[in-house]
Amino acid sequence: QFTLQTKDEVTVSIPVDTTVKAKAVSVDVKRNQLVVEIQGARVLGGDLAYRIEEEEFVDWQLRSIGDQRYLQLQLRKDQSTAHMGTLWWTRVFESDTPIDAASIADRQPGGDLSSVWSEAHKMFKEKVGKRSKIAI
Repeated sequence: QFTLQTKDEVTVSIPVDTTVKAKAVSVDVKRNQLVVEIQGARVLGGDLAYRIEEEEFVDWQLRSIGDQRYLQLQLRKDQSTAHMGTLWWTRVFESDTPIDAASIADRQPGGDLSSVWSEAHKMFKEKVGKRSKIAI
């Protein structure tokens, strides 16, 4: 299995036999659990390390890339904490070995936000300083 992610979704790709058809695939997803079966045999599953959107339909498809076939699942990340920033998954399942979130290609480095705040504050003060006073 390999994984890609954006700030909103995680895509899990599982190599499967080139003869696998969609009707043989069963995907059972709950807010904190994922089970994938092909022809009744469990090929992936367990407790998810992070929550996913409960109401969202999990999109999955069989894709061929070159001579390899993959089952790709798109999991929508739980957005209940989105106001606190992006949650980058360090693993899909509780049992997976975590990765370093800083290694995720799409991740914007947090860095020191104090310089951004200082620049914004400076721009605000300049803009306010150029306004003419309004008599009340």
